[in-house]
Amino acid sequence: MLRDLHSSAHAALGMGRLALAHELACEGLARDPANPGLGLIRAIVDHRLGRTAAAVDRLRKVLGQSPPNATEVAIVLAEVLSRGGRGEELEALLSSRTGWKSDEHSVLFVARALARSDKATAIEQLTTCARSTKTASIKRIAGFEAVRMLDAEARYREGFDLARELH
Repeated sequence: MLRDLHSSAHAALGMGRLALAHELACEGLARDPANPGLGLIRAIVDHRLGRTAAAVDRLRKVLGQSPPNATEVAIVLAEVLSRGGRGEELEALLSSRTGWKSDEHSVLFVARALARSDKATAIEQLTTCARSTKTASIKRIAGFEAVRMLDAEARYREGFDLARELH
């Protein structure tokens, strides 16, 4: 039964049916409060609904259990911290958790954190990632973020050239 709730909540999340995903995740967590898969789904719903603090708290709680999905949970936590403008907490996460840094996604978060103090190096890292990674979604995200940073630095020609190269 718990597996069915998890699968249904995951499917509802994938279809953008946040209310249903929330309801199913809550039902599952009522039965198994320490379930890391359902905790992750609930945190993602919280994040998508703009409840950043609740998402961060839940993700930290899940990570504290050393779950089998720790890498995925850490990536989602990094995303929530990044999107929530919580740069210091993102930097702390990056310096404290080493196991997930071999995942391709980590390059994005390292560059985002670095951009707070060294935009030029962050742009370079994102550009390198956009040109070298094999994962299309990461390539696209890194490229768009590099172009956005180049534009913010009034380096329009470089931004345009990179965007053209990546499309």
